[in-house]
Amino acid sequence: MLAFGLGAGAVLWALGLVAAAFLVPTYGGDSCQGNPHGATVCDSLPSQTLFAVNGWWVVELLLAVAAVAAVAFWALHVFCVTGARLAMHGAVACICILGVFSFLSGFSIGPFVFPLVLLLIASAAVTSDPST
Repeated sequence: MLAFGLGAGAVLWALGLVAAAFLVPTYGGDSCQGNPHGATVCDSLPSQTLFAVNGWWVVELLLAVAAVAAVAFWALHVFCVTGARLAMHGAVACICILGVFSFLSGFSIGPFVFPLVLLLIASAAVTSDPST
């Protein structure tokens, strides 16, 4: 039951990242311009979401992360029910792919992907083998 909750939490986290791309303001700042009289005028810029700044490609990337997390979760479930070693190997491969992605995108969305990697690792660690 714990393994299922951890895996489901990972998938929900990934889907939450997709929603956050549309809803959570992540970009903002100030814009400064000089006028003809030598004075600098600064204004606050409105906050923008990840989608507003980067477009659909970042949403597609986050959907791919959610899909890989869902495949890992499904593979862990198959292993728990049937004991199929291939399912566990598939789950580990998916977790490794997400871990590498999180590392490579460490200066952008990687830190937000890493918690779902940890949840999937924990889920894999406590998933029981029915053949034992």
